[in-house]
Amino acid sequence: MKKPKSEKKKPEFVLYNFIKGKLRAAYKKLPAFSEALTRAKSDYYVTAKNGNQMRRVHYKCAGCGRFFKGGSKKEPVIDPVTGEQMVGTKGRGKGKPLFKRIKSEIAVDHIEPIINPETGFIDYNDMISRMFCGVEGLQVLCNYAGERDGRKSCHAIKTKEERAVLAQTNKRLKAEGKSVTTKDR
Repeated sequence: MKKPKSEKKKPEFVLYNFIKGKLRAAYKKLPAFSEALTRAKSDYYVTAKNGNQMRRVHYKCAGCGRFFKGGSKKEPVIDPVTGEQMVGTKGRGKGKPLFKRIKSEIAVDHIEPIINPETGFIDYNDMISRMFCGVEGLQVLCNYAGERDGRKSCHAIKTKEERAVLAQTNKRLKAEGKSVTTKDR
């Protein structure tokens, strides 16, 4: 049974998470972000069935050197029975063609993490200066779900290592009686 709107519990507002999210959105609009993608980009042309040339763009991972698709794209949703593109049946999408998003297989990663795992969160000034670095502080890493060829993505491996160090730092800070939760920041 569905709960009425008045009974649903709203998630607690955490200022730190809100600010960090807004800063990340702003960072993605910087020229350094686009430049990092441009440096890793490799494009080539293939001949389509009709004879036209089609451009393909892939990005080289700085970790493993393999090439991956980038950018989120829309792909039509095809009805498995009729083989035709499906259309919406309710709301504003009624009668309009349906599309599904294909997730990017790359991530623009900070070489030096935004939050230093050895010290944890210090202050917003430190976080901002580490986040808004130049293109020399960024790298493009593969970021796909699961495993391919028996290997996890380079971004997943790097993130796991950073989180393990940060967990040890948080344990140490907690033992010293210092704040480690985002609610107190």
